[in-house]
Amino acid sequence: MGLPFEFQAGEGPVVHHPVRTAEDVRALRTDRADDLAYVARAIQKVAAHFRDRLGIIGFCGAPYTLASYMIEGGGSRNYIHTKQMMYRDPLSWRLLLDKLIKVLTDYCRLQVQAGADVIQIFDSWVGSLSLTDYREYAFDASKRLVRAVQEMGVPVIYFGVETAGLLTDMAATGADVVGLDWREPLDEGWKSVGYNHAVQGNLDPITLFAPQELIQLRVNEILRSAGGRPGHIFNLGHGIVPTTPVENVQAVVRMVREFKLEQDMPKQAVLLLAHGTPETVEQIPSTCAMWSADALPESVITEIQHRYSLIGRSPLTEITMEQARLVEAQLAASGQPVPVYVGMRNWRPYIPEVVKQMRADGIEEAAVLCMAPQNSRTSTAFTGAPSRRKRAACGLTLLRVGRSIRFLLRLLLNAFARLSKN
Repeated sequence: MGLPFEFQAGEGPVVHHPVRTAEDVRALRTDRADDLAYVARAIQKVAAHFRDRLGIIGFCGAPYTLASYMIEGGGSRNYIHTKQMMYRDPLSWRLLLDKLIKVLTDYCRLQVQAGADVIQIFDSWVGSLSLTDYREYAFDASKRLVRAVQEMGVPVIYFGVETAGLLTDMAATGADVVGLDWREPLDEGWKSVGYNHAVQGNLDPITLFAPQELIQLRVNEILRSAGGRPGHIFNLGHGIVPTTPVENVQAVVRMVREFKLEQDMPKQAVLLLAHGTPETVEQIPSTCAMWSADALPESVITEIQHRYSLIGRSPLTEITMEQARLVEAQLAASGQPVPVYVGMRNWRPYIPEVVKQMRADGIEEAAVLCMAPQNSRTSTAFTGAPSRRKRAACGLTLLRVGRSIRFLLRLLLNAFARLSKN
C-alpha cells in the first residue's frame, strides 16, 4: 500500500510514517497485492509437501487491527490516534477500511489459489473497542472481509484478543470459527458465540512455560469444557512466545491426541421427578391407596373421581412427558445432548424403575429437578443428612437439585440405595 514499515525485535511492525490525515489515507495504494506473491509460493511448497495429510491455514490481519497499526505507527496501549480518526474523521476512517478490505481480499485470494484450506483473520487489537464502537466502526468491515473470503470457497476463522464482550457480534460476521483467548472459560465463550459456530482455543500461551503436570491439567480443563461437542479446535489463546520450550509444545499435542472424554467425564442425564397421577377414573382408588399410609376418606376419593369425570381423564402424565421431551430438545439445541428421564411416585414410570434403567444405561451423574406444583417451605425443604448419606452410597452423583420435595427425593435415594446393595 506504499507505507514503509519494518519488524523490530521485541516491537513487532513499526510504521515509519503513520497514517494520520485524510491525505495520508488517499495516498495509500490498493494495486500491489502481487508484491506478496512470495507468500503464495511458500504456501504452494508446503501444500505440495503435505498434500492431503494436513490442512493449510492462511493468515491475514483484520481491517481494524491493521488500521490501528498504520495510524499508531505500531502497537499501542490506548489507541488514541486510531480513535481520534474514528470519531473525528469518519470519512477517512471508512476510506481506510475500504482500501484495507480490497488489499486483504486480494491477498487472501493469492493464498487460497496457492493451496490454503482456510483463512484465519487476526483482529489482535479489537479488544480495545467497546461493544458500541465495535458495532459502529469495525463490525461491518470485518463482516465484508469474512464474506469475501468465504466466497472463495474456504472457511474463515476470526480471532481477537480480550474480546469476551464482543464474541456474539464477532460471530455475527458470519465467520465459520471464532477464536477465543484464554481470559474466559471455553464453555462460556462458546455459549456467547453460539453453538452453530465452531470455536478455537484457548490455552494461555504462557502455560507452556509451566511444568508438564500443570499443563496437563489446563489442557484437560479446556477439553472437558468443550464436552466433546463437535466444532472445537484446540489451540493457544494467542500467538506462541518465541522462547517457548519446544518439548512442552510437543507434549500438548500428545495430550490433546490422547485425551479421551469418556474416561474423564461421567455419563450424565437429567432426571425429572413428579408426583404422577392416575390417568382414568377407574385407576383412582388403587392409586389413592399409595398416597398415604392411612386410608383416604371415601369422600376424598369420591371428590377426586368427580373431578376426573369433569375433564374425562388426567392429562398430567402426558404434560410431564412433553416437558421432558422439550427439555431434551432444548439441551440438544444448546449443544449439550443428554438423555432426560422421568420418574414418578404415584404412576408409571415409577421412580425405582427409572433409577434401575438409568443405572443400566450407564448414567453416573444426574441433574435432578422435582416438578412441584407447590412451593411451600415444607415441600421445598432439602432432604438433609440422612439423604446425603444415601446419596453417597448409591453410586450416582446428583447435581443441581432444584425445588426439592422431601418425600420424592427420599424415594429416589431409597431406590439408589437398594440398587447399590444389589
